[in-house]
Amino acid sequence: MVQHSSRGSLRFLSHFSSRVRELSKNPLYRKRALGILSVVLSMVLALHAQRVSGDSALKSWIHDHPPSERLWLSALSAHGLTEITDPTAVQKAVRLLPTSMDPEPSCWISENNLWAVVFTDPYGTRPLRAFALNKKEKPPAIWIPLGAGWNGLESLLNRLSELKPDRSPSDQGKSPVRAQSVWRDKRAIDP
Repeated sequence: MVQHSSRGSLRFLSHFSSRVRELSKNPLYRKRALGILSVVLSMVLALHAQRVSGDSALKSWIHDHPPSERLWLSALSAHGLTEITDPTAVQKAVRLLPTSMDPEPSCWISENNLWAVVFTDPYGTRPLRAFALNKKEKPPAIWIPLGAGWNGLESLLNRLSELKPDRSPSDQGKSPVRAQSVWRDKRAIDP
């Protein structure tokens, strides 16, 4: 049975190759084949160009529209980090920050995850913002780069959310207040 199917496939291949030779001699077949090939090639090139232009447009938008300062402040304060407003403390904290290596403004976090430095402006017209878990905490010596713009914000928030906050002894018996118990929209669908 296996020999019969292999003979049949050999017969098909020989018939197909002879048919291709016959048609390739015909000038009309050559024109059609070249036309079909050019249409397929142009479609492949168009799809590639669309993907490349979409990627470059997305990168350009991400660079030109970084997260706002208000978003950085609220996101970091939600994780317990407060902004350091004293210029001397900020200068001490960032003196070991290797920012000259960055091609664009970025986000950095200290090795112990207690400090964060954010460059909120892609054009460098506004100064950096420094945040700390505790304002009395000693400035860090080692910084870890997390990325620029939205990528930096996402990396920072992921890193901070992985940390388990220490609860004070007075809060250990209490359960956290759920947002649903405070206010619930009557139009919402119950899960």
